[in-house]
Amino acid sequence: METSFLAETSFMTAVEVSKLLKISRALAYRLISQGQIPSVRFGKVVRVKSVDLQKFIDQSTCNTQQV
Repeated sequence: METSFLAETSFMTAVEVSKLLKISRALAYRLISQGQIPSVRFGKVVRVKSVDLQKFIDQSTCNTQQV
């Protein structure tokens, strides 16, 4: 049996994103509105797919090496 896309996808609000990343709500909204964190819009409601947030985190991770 095939798993539907919606069953695998979880959506988060900007407030939930801010809490998860431990950043201000304003910064979360700014990152979303600038397109740095991909989002989907349903009328006035903006949501972030959890997989898109994970990709943003993975791309933003800095690899620092001690010399």
